[in-house]
Amino acid sequence: MKKIYVWHSEKAVKDYVSDVAGVVTFLHLSKNPCNAKIASYTSKEFGRLEKELNDECEKLHKFLTNVQSKLRDNLVKGVKEAEKHCLTNGRKVLEPKKKCYRGFHKTLKALCKYNGYFRCGNGDVFDLNYTLAEPMYANMNDVFLQTFSPGSSRQSIYGKLGSFQESFIAPWDLDACKKEPEKYLRKVYIKTKQRKLLSSMEKEIVQRKKSIHDSLSKSVQATMMTAFRDFSGTGTYTLANIQDTLKEKIQSSKNTIFQQAMNEMLRQFEDLKTWTVKELETQMTAHMRVALGQIPDDFINLPDVDEELQNMKSWCEVLDLRIFM
Repeated sequence: MKKIYVWHSEKAVKDYVSDVAGVVTFLHLSKNPCNAKIASYTSKEFGRLEKELNDECEKLHKFLTNVQSKLRDNLVKGVKEAEKHCLTNGRKVLEPKKKCYRGFHKTLKALCKYNGYFRCGNGDVFDLNYTLAEPMYANMNDVFLQTFSPGSSRQSIYGKLGSFQESFIAPWDLDACKKEPEKYLRKVYIKTKQRKLLSSMEKEIVQRKKSIHDSLSKSVQATMMTAFRDFSGTGTYTLANIQDTLKEKIQSSKNTIFQQAMNEMLRQFEDLKTWTVKELETQMTAHMRVALGQIPDDFINLPDVDEELQNMKSWCEVLDLRIFM
Protein backbone atom coordinates (compact mmCIF):
# COMPACT_ATOMS: atom_id res chain seq x y z
CA MET A 1 0.00 0.00 0.00
CA LYS A 2 2.88 2.34 0.79
CA LYS A 3 4.45 1.64 -2.61
CA ILE A 4 1.15 2.32 -4.38
CA TYR A 5 0.70 5.56 -2.42
CA VAL A 6 4.24 6.71 -3.26
CA TRP A 7 3.78 5.79 -6.94
CA HIS A 8 0.54 7.76 -7.20
CA SER A 9 2.09 10.72 -5.38
CA GLU A 10 5.10 10.75 -7.71
CA LYS A 11 2.86 10.47 -10.76
CA ALA A 12 0.70 13.36 -9.54
CA VAL A 13 3.82 15.53 -9.10
CA LYS A 14 5.15 14.60 -12.55
CA ASP A 15 1.81 15.33 -14.19
CA TYR A 16 1.61 18.69 -12.45
CA VAL A 17 5.18 19.71 -13.34
CA SER A 18 4.65 18.61 -16.94
CA ASP A 19 1.47 20.68 -17.20
CA VAL A 20 3.13 23.79 -15.72
CA ALA A 21 6.09 23.30 -18.06
CA GLY A 22 3.67 23.42 -20.98
CA VAL A 23 2.09 26.66 -19.76
CA VAL A 24 5.48 28.33 -19.19
CA THR A 25 6.67 27.15 -22.60
CA PHE A 26 3.65 28.68 -24.30
CA LEU A 27 4.11 31.97 -22.41
CA HIS A 28 7.74 32.06 -23.51
CA LEU A 29 6.65 31.62 -27.13
CA SER A 30 4.42 34.68 -26.84
CA LYS A 31 7.45 36.99 -26.52
CA ASN A 32 8.08 36.96 -30.24
CA PRO A 33 5.51 37.76 -32.94
CA CYS A 34 5.01 35.12 -35.59
CA ASN A 35 6.89 36.12 -38.77
CA ALA A 36 6.27 34.78 -42.27
CA LYS A 37 8.99 32.12 -41.98
CA ILE A 38 7.55 30.71 -38.76
CA ALA A 39 4.02 30.86 -40.17
CA SER A 40 5.11 28.78 -43.16
CA TYR A 41 6.86 26.28 -40.89
CA THR A 42 3.91 25.89 -38.50
CA SER A 43 1.51 25.30 -41.37
CA LYS A 44 3.68 22.55 -42.86
CA GLU A 45 4.44 21.05 -39.46
CA PHE A 46 0.76 20.91 -38.57
CA GLY A 47 0.06 19.00 -41.78
CA ARG A 48 2.90 16.57 -41.09
CA LEU A 49 1.89 15.92 -37.49
CA GLU A 50 -1.78 15.64 -38.43
CA LYS A 51 -0.94 12.85 -40.87
CA GLU A 52 1.25 11.14 -38.27
CA LEU A 53 -1.56 11.43 -35.71
CA ASN A 54 -4.08 9.94 -38.14
CA ASP A 55 -1.72 7.03 -38.81
CA GLU A 56 -1.33 6.40 -35.07
CA CYS A 57 -5.09 6.53 -34.53
CA GLU A 58 -5.62 4.04 -37.36
CA LYS A 59 -3.11 1.68 -35.73
CA LEU A 60 -4.89 2.01 -32.38
CA HIS A 61 -8.28 1.42 -34.01
CA LYS A 62 -6.94 -1.67 -35.77
CA PHE A 63 -5.46 -3.00 -32.52
CA LEU A 64 -8.71 -2.53 -30.58
CA THR A 65 -10.77 -4.03 -33.41
CA ASN A 66 -8.54 -7.10 -33.35
CA VAL A 67 -8.98 -7.38 -29.58
CA GLN A 68 -12.73 -7.02 -29.99
CA SER A 69 -12.76 -9.86 -32.54
CA LYS A 70 -10.82 -12.16 -30.19
CA LEU A 71 -13.07 -11.20 -27.32
CA ARG A 72 -16.17 -12.01 -29.37
CA ASP A 73 -14.82 -15.43 -30.43
CA ASN A 74 -13.97 -16.36 -26.85
CA LEU A 75 -17.29 -15.10 -25.52
CA VAL A 76 -19.18 -17.21 -28.08
CA LYS A 77 -17.44 -20.29 -26.67
CA GLY A 78 -18.25 -19.13 -23.17
CA VAL A 79 -21.93 -18.63 -24.03
CA LYS A 80 -22.23 -22.21 -25.30
CA GLU A 81 -20.60 -23.60 -22.15
CA ALA A 82 -22.69 -21.39 -19.88
CA GLU A 83 -25.91 -22.50 -21.61
CA LYS A 84 -24.91 -26.16 -21.40
CA HIS A 85 -23.95 -26.10 -17.72
CA CYS A 86 -26.26 -23.37 -16.39
CA LEU A 87 -28.25 -25.61 -14.05
CA THR A 88 -25.14 -27.42 -12.82
CA ASN A 89 -23.45 -24.08 -12.12
CA GLY A 90 -26.59 -22.70 -10.53
CA ARG A 91 -26.77 -25.64 -8.13
CA LYS A 92 -23.29 -24.74 -6.83
CA VAL A 93 -24.96 -21.76 -5.18
CA LEU A 94 -28.52 -22.99 -4.71
CA GLU A 95 -27.64 -26.52 -3.54
CA PRO A 96 -24.06 -26.37 -2.22
CA LYS A 97 -22.55 -29.59 -0.89
CA LYS A 98 -22.99 -29.33 2.87
CA LYS A 99 -24.06 -31.67 5.62
CA CYS A 100 -26.80 -29.49 7.07
CA TYR A 101 -29.24 -27.14 5.29
CA ARG A 102 -30.76 -25.82 8.51
CA GLY A 103 -31.32 -22.10 8.03
CA PHE A 104 -30.04 -22.15 4.45
CA HIS A 105 -33.38 -20.80 3.22
CA LYS A 106 -32.48 -17.56 5.04
CA THR A 107 -29.23 -17.39 3.11
CA LEU A 108 -31.04 -17.82 -0.22
CA LYS A 109 -33.66 -15.29 0.78
CA ALA A 110 -30.89 -12.81 1.59
CA LEU A 111 -29.28 -13.62 -1.75
CA CYS A 112 -32.53 -12.67 -3.48
CA LYS A 113 -32.88 -9.55 -1.35
CA TYR A 114 -29.43 -8.38 -2.47
CA ASN A 115 -30.03 -9.26 -6.15
CA GLY A 116 -28.00 -12.45 -6.44
CA TYR A 117 -25.05 -11.71 -4.15
CA PHE A 118 -24.70 -12.32 -0.42
CA ARG A 119 -21.78 -12.54 1.98
CA CYS A 120 -22.49 -14.45 5.20
CA GLY A 121 -21.20 -13.39 8.59
CA ASN A 122 -18.61 -16.19 8.49
CA GLY A 123 -17.21 -14.86 5.19
CA ASP A 124 -18.87 -17.37 2.84
CA VAL A 125 -19.87 -15.73 -0.44
CA PHE A 126 -22.87 -16.74 -2.56
CA ASP A 127 -22.80 -15.04 -5.97
CA LEU A 128 -25.30 -16.58 -8.34
CA ASN A 129 -24.77 -13.95 -11.06
CA TYR A 130 -21.02 -14.51 -11.35
CA THR A 131 -21.33 -18.29 -11.00
CA LEU A 132 -23.75 -18.47 -13.93
CA ALA A 133 -21.46 -16.26 -16.04
CA GLU A 134 -18.26 -18.03 -14.91
CA PRO A 135 -17.77 -20.05 -18.14
CA MET A 136 -17.83 -16.77 -20.07
CA TYR A 137 -15.28 -15.19 -17.74
CA ALA A 138 -13.07 -18.26 -18.01
CA ASN A 139 -13.01 -17.99 -21.81
CA MET A 140 -12.48 -14.24 -22.10
CA ASN A 141 -10.14 -13.55 -19.17
CA ASP A 142 -6.86 -14.19 -21.04
CA VAL A 143 -7.71 -11.69 -23.78
CA PHE A 144 -9.13 -9.21 -21.29
CA LEU A 145 -6.19 -9.32 -18.87
CA GLN A 146 -3.67 -9.06 -21.69
CA THR A 147 -5.47 -6.07 -23.20
CA PHE A 148 -5.70 -4.17 -19.92
CA SER A 149 -2.47 -5.32 -18.31
CA PRO A 150 -0.40 -2.44 -16.87
CA GLY A 151 3.03 -1.67 -18.22
CA SER A 152 4.48 -1.39 -21.69
CA SER A 153 3.29 -4.64 -23.26
CA ARG A 154 2.63 -4.24 -26.98
CA GLN A 155 -0.55 -6.26 -26.55
CA SER A 156 -2.08 -3.90 -23.98
CA ILE A 157 -3.94 -0.67 -24.55
CA TYR A 158 -1.67 1.10 -22.06
CA GLY A 159 1.36 -0.14 -23.96
CA LYS A 160 -0.06 1.25 -27.18
CA LEU A 161 -0.67 4.65 -25.60
CA GLY A 162 2.81 4.60 -24.08
CA SER A 163 4.31 3.80 -27.47
CA PHE A 164 2.39 6.73 -28.96
CA GLN A 165 3.77 9.03 -26.26
CA GLU A 166 7.33 7.98 -27.11
CA SER A 167 7.05 8.02 -30.89
CA PHE A 168 4.85 11.07 -31.53
CA ILE A 169 7.39 13.92 -31.73
CA ALA A 170 10.27 11.56 -31.02
CA PRO A 171 13.49 12.59 -29.19
CA TRP A 172 15.38 12.92 -32.47
CA ASP A 173 12.67 15.27 -33.72
CA LEU A 174 13.14 17.57 -30.73
CA ASP A 175 16.93 17.38 -30.93
CA ALA A 176 16.82 18.43 -34.57
CA CYS A 177 15.23 21.79 -33.77
CA LYS A 178 16.79 22.64 -30.40
CA LYS A 179 18.75 25.51 -31.93
CA GLU A 180 15.53 27.09 -33.19
CA PRO A 181 13.51 28.01 -30.06
CA GLU A 182 10.36 28.96 -31.96
CA LYS A 183 10.11 25.46 -33.43
CA TYR A 184 11.48 23.61 -30.42
CA LEU A 185 9.21 25.13 -27.77
CA ARG A 186 6.08 24.59 -29.85
CA LYS A 187 6.85 20.86 -29.97
CA VAL A 188 7.66 20.82 -26.26
CA TYR A 189 4.23 22.35 -25.59
CA ILE A 190 2.57 19.60 -27.64
CA LYS A 191 4.48 16.94 -25.67
CA THR A 192 3.27 18.34 -22.34
CA LYS A 193 -0.33 18.38 -23.54
CA GLN A 194 0.08 14.88 -24.91
CA ARG A 195 1.27 13.64 -21.52
CA LYS A 196 -1.63 15.30 -19.72
CA LEU A 197 -4.14 13.88 -22.19
CA LEU A 198 -2.82 10.32 -21.96
CA SER A 199 -2.79 10.48 -18.16
CA SER A 200 -6.43 11.58 -18.19
CA MET A 201 -7.35 8.90 -20.72
CA GLU A 202 -5.73 6.15 -18.67
CA LYS A 203 -7.91 7.07 -15.67
CA GLU A 204 -11.03 6.89 -17.81
CA ILE A 205 -9.94 3.58 -19.35
CA VAL A 206 -9.49 2.09 -15.87
CA GLN A 207 -13.09 2.99 -15.01
CA ARG A 208 -14.41 1.62 -18.29
CA LYS A 209 -12.34 -1.53 -17.83
CA LYS A 210 -14.11 -2.20 -14.51
CA SER A 211 -17.51 -1.61 -16.09
CA ILE A 212 -16.74 -3.89 -19.05
CA HIS A 213 -15.50 -6.69 -16.79
CA ASP A 214 -18.53 -6.47 -14.48
CA SER A 215 -20.98 -6.24 -17.38
CA LEU A 216 -21.37 -10.04 -17.69
CA SER A 217 -22.52 -10.65 -14.12
CA LYS A 218 -24.57 -7.43 -14.07
CA SER A 219 -26.37 -8.44 -17.27
CA VAL A 220 -27.13 -11.87 -15.79
CA GLN A 221 -28.36 -10.11 -12.65
CA ALA A 222 -30.72 -7.93 -14.71
CA THR A 223 -32.30 -11.02 -16.31
CA MET A 224 -32.67 -12.79 -12.95
CA MET A 225 -34.18 -9.76 -11.19
CA THR A 226 -37.79 -10.85 -11.66
CA ALA A 227 -37.05 -14.09 -9.80
CA PHE A 228 -35.05 -12.35 -7.07
CA ARG A 229 -37.90 -9.92 -6.39
CA ASP A 230 -40.31 -12.78 -5.75
CA PHE A 231 -38.41 -13.58 -2.55
CA SER A 232 -37.02 -10.19 -1.52
CA GLY A 233 -40.07 -9.26 0.53
CA THR A 234 -41.15 -10.23 4.03
CA GLY A 235 -43.14 -13.33 3.08
CA THR A 236 -42.46 -16.86 4.34
CA TYR A 237 -40.92 -19.18 1.78
CA THR A 238 -39.55 -22.70 1.98
CA LEU A 239 -36.06 -23.62 0.84
CA ALA A 240 -37.44 -25.82 -1.95
CA ASN A 241 -39.73 -23.03 -3.16
CA ILE A 242 -36.84 -20.60 -3.54
CA GLN A 243 -34.55 -23.17 -5.15
CA ASP A 244 -37.14 -24.39 -7.65
CA THR A 245 -38.18 -20.88 -8.71
CA LEU A 246 -34.61 -19.74 -9.31
CA LYS A 247 -33.74 -22.94 -11.19
CA GLU A 248 -36.82 -22.54 -13.36
CA LYS A 249 -35.80 -18.98 -14.17
CA ILE A 250 -32.29 -20.11 -15.09
CA GLN A 251 -33.61 -22.90 -17.30
CA SER A 252 -36.22 -20.75 -19.07
CA SER A 253 -33.73 -17.92 -19.70
CA LYS A 254 -30.69 -19.95 -20.75
CA ASN A 255 -31.14 -19.26 -24.47
CA THR A 256 -31.07 -15.47 -23.98
CA ILE A 257 -29.42 -14.61 -20.66
CA PHE A 258 -25.83 -15.35 -21.74
CA GLN A 259 -26.25 -14.01 -25.26
CA GLN A 260 -27.47 -10.72 -23.81
CA ALA A 261 -24.50 -10.63 -21.42
CA MET A 262 -22.09 -11.15 -24.32
CA ASN A 263 -23.76 -8.42 -26.37
CA GLU A 264 -23.56 -5.98 -23.46
CA MET A 265 -19.84 -6.60 -22.94
CA LEU A 266 -19.11 -6.19 -26.65
CA ARG A 267 -21.22 -3.02 -26.75
CA GLN A 268 -19.25 -1.48 -23.90
CA PHE A 269 -15.95 -2.47 -25.51
CA GLU A 270 -17.09 -0.90 -28.78
CA ASP A 271 -17.87 2.30 -26.86
CA LEU A 272 -14.39 2.19 -25.32
CA LYS A 273 -12.77 1.72 -28.73
CA THR A 274 -14.71 4.59 -30.30
CA TRP A 275 -14.07 6.91 -27.36
CA THR A 276 -10.34 6.16 -27.14
CA VAL A 277 -9.60 6.80 -30.80
CA LYS A 278 -11.84 9.88 -31.03
CA GLU A 279 -10.51 11.40 -27.79
CA LEU A 280 -6.91 10.96 -28.88
CA GLU A 281 -7.54 12.39 -32.34
CA THR A 282 -9.71 15.38 -31.40
CA GLN A 283 -7.79 16.46 -28.30
CA MET A 284 -4.33 16.15 -29.87
CA THR A 285 -5.51 18.01 -32.97
CA ALA A 286 -6.78 20.85 -30.77
CA HIS A 287 -3.47 21.05 -28.89
CA MET A 288 -1.54 21.06 -32.16
CA ARG A 289 -3.67 23.95 -33.46
CA VAL A 290 -2.83 25.98 -30.37
CA ALA A 291 0.89 25.17 -30.48
CA LEU A 292 1.29 25.67 -34.22
CA GLY A 293 -1.10 28.57 -34.62
CA GLN A 294 -0.30 32.25 -34.59
CA ILE A 295 0.27 33.72 -31.13
CA PRO A 296 -2.26 36.56 -30.51
CA ASP A 297 -0.69 40.03 -30.63
CA ASP A 298 -1.89 40.95 -27.13
CA PHE A 299 0.16 38.05 -25.70
CA ILE A 300 3.41 39.83 -26.54
CA ASN A 301 3.08 42.12 -23.50
CA LEU A 302 2.99 39.27 -21.00
CA PRO A 303 5.78 39.12 -18.35
CA ASP A 304 9.13 37.55 -19.18
CA VAL A 305 9.31 33.89 -18.09
CA ASP A 306 12.93 33.01 -18.99
CA GLU A 307 13.78 32.20 -15.38
CA GLU A 308 10.65 30.10 -14.91
CA LEU A 309 11.39 28.19 -18.10
CA GLN A 310 14.89 27.31 -16.88
CA ASN A 311 13.43 26.21 -13.54
CA MET A 312 10.95 23.95 -15.29
CA LYS A 313 13.72 22.40 -17.37
CA SER A 314 15.63 21.64 -14.16
CA TRP A 315 12.58 20.14 -12.47
CA CYS A 316 11.79 17.98 -15.50
CA GLU A 317 15.36 16.70 -15.49
CA VAL A 318 15.21 15.90 -11.75
CA LEU A 319 11.93 14.03 -12.20
CA ASP A 320 13.22 12.23 -15.31
CA LEU A 321 10.48 13.74 -17.45
CA ARG A 322 11.57 13.46 -21.05
CA ILE A 323 9.85 16.66 -22.11
CA PHE A 324 12.73 18.96 -22.95
CA MET A 325 14.90 15.92 -23.72
